[in-house]
Parts: sequence; structure tokens; C-alpha cells
Amino acid sequence: MGCDWFAKRTIGSLVDDRATRDAERPALVFEGRRWTFAELAQDVDAVARGLIDLGLGPGDKVSLWMQNCTKLGANMPPPPPSPAGAAKPGPWPGS
Repeated sequence: MGCDWFAKRTIGSLVDDRATRDAERPALVFEGRRWTFAELAQDVDAVARGLIDLGLGPGDKVSLWMQNCTKLGANMPPPPPSPAGAAKPGPWPGS
């Protein structure tokens, strides 16, 4: 069997499945804050909607360049300056 089942799944679908089964169980703890699987699924969906709004779709590759924090989602910070010669980010939500 191996990991074949995993290769056909997205992170979003795995989080959604777990949120359906264990909505109120802790999913993530970071800097003293705790998220349930339901809250994590809601945040994942918000990020996905933001990427879709930017024109991304299935099969597109994305790199997120950001600080290690919990403020992703609707409150995305402005992107940091790109080093010379680096790929430039496209439109940024909220800018």
C-alpha cells in the first residue's frame, strides 16, 4: 500500500476530513494558542480562496515567503522586498 493514498490527496482535503471527524479536537498549538481541526480547516479554506482569487488553480505551483507566524489567511502581511533577480510576487490580497 505505501503512501499511494496520500499522493492523491490535497492538504486541504486531509484537513477537511479530520475536521469532519474531530472538529473540536486540538489540531495545532503555536506560541500558546490552540486551534481545533474546525478552526484550522476554516483558515486553510480562507488561504485557498485567496489563492483562487489571485487566479491560481489546480496544478499551479505556489511558494509562500513569510515569517513563521499564525497570521496567514485574510490578514496576510505585505510581501517582503524581493532580492535582485528573484521572482516578483503578483497582486497581494488587501493591497
